[in-house]
Amino acid sequence: MGYCMDLTENKFKIKKENEVNVLKALKDFAEENTQLRWVDSVVILEANDVFSAFEEIRYPLEIDANGDLVLEYFSGEKLGDDKLILNSIAKYVEPNSYLQFSGEDGEIFRYVFNGETCEEKAPKISWE
Repeated sequence: MGYCMDLTENKFKIKKENEVNVLKALKDFAEENTQLRWVDSVVILEANDVFSAFEEIRYPLEIDANGDLVLEYFSGEKLGDDKLILNSIAKYVEPNSYLQFSGEDGEIFRYVFNGETCEEKAPKISWE
């Protein structure tokens, strides 16, 4: 069981100079959190690079024209401990980055990065 979701939009960037810090933060998180939903913490701990670690957390990365890291897509199917994992690297994600999802029940939400934390936000819809 689990909550199915799709990544519908994203503006997510990690500056290339933070690549090593992000990998260390993910490994520190995996060391402290060994029972993650849909993610094997051992794979993160054994990752040789940030690309392998992000593959395991189900958010494959690519390099943009400036050499920075951006998300390609969400390779998972269900919501796991995504917010906790993403919050562990939030201080290395560019402020105003976000991941927008649509859930199995039609709910739309975003994980928004402010330079320190990752927060879940819901839209305000107006029919005016």
